[in-house]
Amino acid sequence: MLADNNKCQYPKATQVLSNDIYIYDLLSGTSIKEELTKVQPELVSLLQTVGFTLRKWASNHPTFLDIIPRQLQKTKDIIPE
Repeated sequence: MLADNNKCQYPKATQVLSNDIYIYDLLSGTSIKEELTKVQPELVSLLQTVGFTLRKWASNHPTFLDIIPRQLQKTKDIIPE
């Protein structure tokens, strides 16, 4: 419903929300860095309209993570011995 109601204002983010959610996780990606830097702020803005903050950001493109606050990045899981 959130995606349907906001298609005009957040076209890229609503496409990701409609297609890339699994249970409680958003798993998405692109091979084009410029596309990533357009989708990320749209997702953040759209989800903040309903009080939701995306956490556990991860990327294999290190410069992308430079724009993500450290506390919102995925940290390595600690496996107990």
